[in-house]
Amino acid sequence: MIRPRKFTPGRKITSVSRFAKLIDQHAWVYYNHKPIHFGWSQNWTFRQVQIAIRAGYLREANPVEVQP
Repeated sequence: MIRPRKFTPGRKITSVSRFAKLIDQHAWVYYNHKPIHFGWSQNWTFRQVQIAIRAGYLREANPVEVQP
């Protein structure tokens, strides 16, 4: 059985401040094509976030409505 996706990749995150706002709002993000929980990304260092943004690895995660 294939599980439905809960998120789809959104627009690229291009600044540390945008990333910080998403994490502060408890939003999920995509890192390297995988959805990452906000609690996981809270432990990243400032440098790790900068590198991921420059490499284009971070995207917003848009929730998908699951049909019953």
